[in-house]
Amino acid sequence: MKFRLASIALLLTLGTASAADYKADWKPEDFYREVETCRAAIVLPAIKSFVDRSTAKKMPGEKIRTAAISVLPVMEHAASSACFCAVNETAKTVAYKTYFGDGDFTERTRQLSKLVYGPPCDAKLKEAMAEMEDPKVREAMQLH
Repeated sequence: MKFRLASIALLLTLGTASAADYKADWKPEDFYREVETCRAAIVLPAIKSFVDRSTAKKMPGEKIRTAAISVLPVMEHAASSACFCAVNETAKTVAYKTYFGDGDFTERTRQLSKLVYGPPCDAKLKEAMAEMEDPKVREAMQLH
């Protein structure tokens, strides 16, 4: 475990030379928390839709539940690509305190959604979703 953390820290240190110019007050923890917020706003409705479609097809409830859990990493992959892009673009253009405002989840996800489903991040989302069209890739990512 210590070796993995040390390796990650080393990789992060090597990558700082090309770091973006972020606006005031953005901390790594804030950045990551907003990526998580964005992913939840994409993945949770997608899982609900998956469950609703499976229910409409009269799949047994236990099978739906386990299938929904197993595809979470697949959905997470596509959401991560778009959300890292959206938060990155936001952090480069708006100070954290301005972006975060009073903490309203709906307002923050609205701001990120514009980028996730528009330029430049929609390309990242489409690219990640295209990767998921390969059954072998989907199978490799699913939980078993």
